[in-house]
Amino acid sequence: MPASTKLEPRWTRNIQAAKYLGVSNMTFWRWARDPELGFPLPTVIGGKEYRDLNEIDAWMKSMVRRPQFTTRNKRKQKLILDDQAHQSEPRPQRRRKTAEA
Repeated sequence: MPASTKLEPRWTRNIQAAKYLGVSNMTFWRWARDPELGFPLPTVIGGKEYRDLNEIDAWMKSMVRRPQFTTRNKRKQKLILDDQAHQSEPRPQRRRKTAEA
């Protein structure tokens, strides 16, 4: 199949799409309404929402974060996610309470 050929849509209702993803109906509803996630929009036919499973699959692949491994002290490996790498701020040191006599 040529790369430019688009896949045929695999239409399904929201409940079946939630089962396909292995999440609850409420989680699916939240994902669909969160604009920051960019969840695929539904197609409305006869007042009912349908989702294309191909679009959902592409969305899921775009949500995967690839881990990076870095070595510290040649003994430990620390997992740093791409979006958190080198963004952590140092913690402020706590002041120790002194015993008052």
